[in-house]
Amino acid sequence: MESFVGISDRNGMFSFIPDEEGEWRVDIEDGMGHKGSITVKAGSKTGEAEAAAPTSSGKLPLPVSVILGLSLMLNVFALWFFAGKGMKRRCSCT
Repeated sequence: MESFVGISDRNGMFSFIPDEEGEWRVDIEDGMGHKGSITVKAGSKTGEAEAAAPTSSGKLPLPVSVILGLSLMLNVFALWFFAGKGMKRRCSCT
């Protein structure tokens, strides 16, 4: 259930004042695929909030992983192929 949407300042800071005590889940998205989530426990007596450690999956989506893997293999092959041709040219000139 979405209860509030906001935008961070230019330093990436965002704040809110809970209107009731309990646990509040804050989901963060940058619009480019990066996401994070944090749970904030808010109490009414102290007026303070306690935040749990932020969580993030840290995994890339499967299509991105496949593309990065193929790109790495292609780049290694290209380096080997072109470095080998360059060595042969230098050796055949003598």
